[in-house]
Formats: sequence, C-alpha cells, structure tokens
Amino acid sequence: MRFKAREIQSFTENLPKRRGPHQGILAMSMKLLVFALIAILFVGIVINWRLAVSIATPIRKLEKVTKKIAGSDFSETIEVTGSDEIASLQVSFNQMEENLKDAMAALEQTIEQLQEKQARLVEAEKLASIGKLAAGVAHEINNPLTAVLTFSILMLEQMPAMIPAMSG
Repeated sequence: MRFKAREIQSFTENLPKRRGPHQGILAMSMKLLVFALIAILFVGIVINWRLAVSIATPIRKLEKVTKKIAGSDFSETIEVTGSDEIASLQVSFNQMEENLKDAMAALEQTIEQLQEKQARLVEAEKLASIGKLAAGVAHEINNPLTAVLTFSILMLEQMPAMIPAMSG
C-alpha cells in the first residue's frame, strides 16, 4: 500500500508539470473564442443595421407619399423595388392611390352634376313662383272683370227696351 501511496504522491506532484502544455492550448482556445464572439457580434450588428435600413427606407417613402395623398396630391407614386413583402406593399399602395384618384374624379363629377341640378331646381322654383304670382294677379283682375261683364250683360238685356224709346 505504501508503494501505491508513493505512486499517487509522485503522480500528484508531477501533475502541475503535465498541465503546462495544455494550459497554453486552453489559453489560445479562450482567445480564439473571444475573438470569434467579437467577430460574430460585429457581423450581427452590421447585418442588423443593413436589414433595418432596407426596411425603414421604403416605409419612410410610403409615409411621405401618404402625407401627400392626404393633402389631395396624387402626383407621386412609389417606385417598386424587389420582390419581397415590401414590394408587394408598394404595388398595393400604388393601386390604392390610383383607385382613390379615380374615386376623387368621380366624386368631383358627381358634385358638379349635383350643382347643375340644384341650379335647375332653383330656376324651376323661380318659374313656379312667377306662375303663382301670375295666377294670383289674374284672379285679382278676373274678379272685377266678372262683375263688369255681369253688369254689362244685364245692361244689354235692358238696353233693347230702351233703344226703341230713344229713337222714337
């Protein structure tokens, strides 16, 4: 047993000496790991930044054109770039803008027609008022004329009897 104990003691005393070459490999591995981590972080940041720019720029353009459309300015459309979801959104936005422009033109035409019909209606109301006025005036003139006509007929009926008396 003593012999085994001395072997273990000898082994444990020589253990730090054996770690020497492995320690250098571990230190180098640790440095490589840290460098790889820094490189991955850098590449991740660059990719993330590029992705954010590629998404934010088209959305800013959509926002700018949307504000113009809100002010009834349909002169600008969105340039479709790529074939991803943003491009699909750009195509849909341009179609919506075109439909809105057509709807606005139809609405303006309808408003113009309504204004014309309203002007005709006002003219018709004026003519109806003139007609009522003319009917009222005619009625007011007709009443005295009826009385004159009635008395004239009565006088004519009495006149033939008076005419021979006058001539003779």
